Amino acid sequence: MKILVLHNRYREAGGEDAVVRDEIAMLRRHGNEVQLMEADNSGSAAALARHAIWSTDSYKKVQEECRRFRPDIAHVHNFWIELSPSVHAACQDAGVPSVQSLHNFRLLCVNAVFLRNGQVCEDCLGKLPWRGVVHRCYHGSLAQSAAVAGMICGSRVRSVWDKQVNAFIVPSRHSASKFIAGGLDAAKLFVKPHFVADPGAPETLPSASGTAVYVGRLSPEKGASVLLRAWAEANPGGRLIVIGKGPDQESLQQQVQTARLPEGSVIFAGQKSPEDVLAILSNARVLIVPSLCYETFGRAVIEAFCCGRGVIVSSIGAVGELVEHGKTGLTFPPGNTSALASAIRFVFTDDKLADTLGQQARRQYLAQYTPEKNYQTLMDIYQFATAQKIASKRRPDLDLMKVLSTR
Repeated sequence: MKILVLHNRYREAGGEDAVVRDEIAMLRRHGNEVQLMEADNSGSAAALARHAIWSTDSYKKVQEECRRFRPDIAHVHNFWIELSPSVHAACQDAGVPSVQSLHNFRLLCVNAVFLRNGQVCEDCLGKLPWRGVVHRCYHGSLAQSAAVAGMICGSRVRSVWDKQVNAFIVPSRHSASKFIAGGLDAAKLFVKPHFVADPGAPETLPSASGTAVYVGRLSPEKGASVLLRAWAEANPGGRLIVIGKGPDQESLQQQVQTARLPEGSVIFAGQKSPEDVLAILSNARVLIVPSLCYETFGRAVIEAFCCGRGVIVSSIGAVGELVEHGKTGLTFPPGNTSALASAIRFVFTDDKLADTLGQQARRQYLAQYTPEKNYQTLMDIYQFATAQKIASKRRPDLDLMKVLSTR
């Protein structure tokens, strides 16, 4: 199969970029011919004004690539900002079925994470997003928030999501429920979790380590500040490695100094390669994911699972869905510092608990999150999208419940 993949890179590489890279590698390993059409997400105000609602340049480039490469299907990941929703129209006009992976809530929410002032906000869910403009939900800017709202409204007016996309992929049931509430056609919405290549069975037990790990962007919605307060309160006597970078890094480092934590108890390791992340997790006791917002998935969770490590996560969105409390990890109410501190103490003082969580997490990974299981699901979605394009007025004879066991 010939597959055209379209993706807007982020300024700071994150989980979504890793998903795109891994899916392309998986598709190629199975003999598919994949062409990546990638844009650089500069995020500038000028780019936002020029491309956010509808990019004629991207439309033309995608049409040209469809004529040159002649793909069987196009798979769009991040279209924000340079590509814009116009890429779907270009594919359809070129006779190529298209699939959209939904890595965040950009189609429904101005800031894409349903968060305002540190609290979950669904004011714009299924409605015109004027509230997101009033509250300047995109980078604190009225003009830029209006541009995002323009994209959301313009795409609806053009029926991009109803008529120009043949299938949608979401990585969790929770995110699927929000997109359905926001108006997407449930019949075209598929749950396909992300995957991680198997590094092999872990060589050490979690109980052998005194290290906790955070992996993610250092920004308010990720809850790293809550984690640092909980770490100081728990005082587990180990060390916390913070992997990632972002706008909150300086304030978080200042928070550590103000808390007068022991020297070396919190290490800001910066951005790490996927290989380095797995190496660090393989020698950790637990991963901590303190998100305050709805994550659509939580790639770091299954990275910990594959390394045989349990996870402490806030019970919100997809991360709360991924972790079974007391089996593959522990959950706590989002933003609750004392509850998180208690969970940290439990894992650091109970070696048997740490090891049991790790063993169950590894089993869960092997059962659900390997590349082999993921590939067939993706091929079935491509088959559905192709059938939709060929015969859009009749539903294909495809048992979706059999195709996606996670749905």
